[in-house]
Amino acid sequence: ESNFPRLLSEGVHIYDSPTLKFNGVRSKLDPQIIHGTISRFRVQKGEVGLAWLDNEPALIEEPGTYLVDSSSFKFVSLRNATDKTIVLGAKKILTVNAGEVAVTFKAGTLAVLPPGRHYIEAIDHTFDDFLSTQQLSIRLTPAEGGRGKENELLTCETKDLVSIGIRADVFYRISDPEQAIMKVGREFIPELVKDTSIATLNNIIRSTALGEIAQSSQPSAQSEAEHATKVQATQAMGEAGTPLFFDKAHDQFLAKLHDDFKARYGLEITNIRIEQFKIMDKALSQSIAGQAVKTAATQSELANLEGQTQIATQQQERDVRMQQMAAEAEARRVQVKADSEKAQAEALALAQKVRSDMEANTRRTQAQAEADSIRLKAQAEADAVKIQADAMISQAKAEAEAIAMKAKAEAERAKLLAATPLGEKLSLLEIYGDVVKQSNEGVQKIVYVDPTTTQAGNPFSLLTLQTLQKDLVQLGGTGQNLAA
Repeated sequence: ESNFPRLLSEGVHIYDSPTLKFNGVRSKLDPQIIHGTISRFRVQKGEVGLAWLDNEPALIEEPGTYLVDSSSFKFVSLRNATDKTIVLGAKKILTVNAGEVAVTFKAGTLAVLPPGRHYIEAIDHTFDDFLSTQQLSIRLTPAEGGRGKENELLTCETKDLVSIGIRADVFYRISDPEQAIMKVGREFIPELVKDTSIATLNNIIRSTALGEIAQSSQPSAQSEAEHATKVQATQAMGEAGTPLFFDKAHDQFLAKLHDDFKARYGLEITNIRIEQFKIMDKALSQSIAGQAVKTAATQSELANLEGQTQIATQQQERDVRMQQMAAEAEARRVQVKADSEKAQAEALALAQKVRSDMEANTRRTQAQAEADSIRLKAQAEADAVKIQADAMISQAKAEAEAIAMKAKAEAERAKLLAATPLGEKLSLLEIYGDVVKQSNEGVQKIVYVDPTTTQAGNPFSLLTLQTLQKDLVQLGGTGQNLAA
């Protein structure tokens, strides 16, 4: 409208203007809509939008829908965010994967970028190419090339001037990219490795006789210093050291190029693999083949004889081993039997010991119980005797006290009775009564005697009034004496 672009959203729009011009309808899902100075574009996740704004490059990585109305804005395109190189003007996004580096030049100076995602905005920082740091291989072929298996063989001469063909591959990796590029150049690295490898292999084989060429037991790179250290170690142990050649066509090749290339060019020769070895002179090859057949037949016969000898030796060794095994089995049987009898005797001894210990413990327990019983009984008897003694003492004390009290009472009674004549006579009569009573204790038979037959002074005569009177007089005198 009026020569100004406009984008109308969904809905009904009514215009009454002669300057309005309808250009069409576009889907909102279209990745890019450009109408005059209006640019509408969508950047999805995993995409990068490339555009120019005020003559400056813009790389848009944030997902979203963008609407720009500016005559100085120009949308260029959408790129996949996984692309290794995204370049717009001076701005660059370089994605360097593991196992490679990016070769760039900043103001004419080499700048090697390691693995990662790099953003470059300087106009004097240019990108050259990616350079792999992984292991690479080169087939060593003649310089003139050619096709066919024969032309793939590298022809070399041995020390005895025998031409041989070798099919070999050299493996290398770039250990210092900056040094390799500065010393050799990125595009000349394979050529340097190939030419130097061919020359080195030719020199090694030229210094070796045909009979000395053999496959080495070490297929990987090894420096001369490491090999010298291993040789010294084996010699110190009294073992035979392995010389360098195939250890010459293999290990020495790797050792020389490995150390030299790594120090000078930042390249590491990691391995050489020789797949085929062939004598190029057909007559010599046939002669050697015939000799090899004879040698093989001789070796086969020797091998048969050696095999028969080994069979006989092994048979004898087998018989000896069988006898030894039988003897060992018998010894084991005897040992097992002895161990079993010993274990049984030990078990019986242990059982007897346990039984004796149990019986001793039982007797000890019974003796202890009996001793405890005797001790308790003695203690009980002692306690009873003590109690009985205490009771007797208490009883004696009580009786003594009773006697004392009775004697005191009797004394008082006698004193009172003695104060009257009748009391004195009653007292004497009571004393005589007690005497008669006590004298007749224990008498089981009583003999009655005629009183007229009694005589005075007879102890068995009965008491008479005359004797009683006499005794009362005497007791009365005794009572008066006590009173005085």
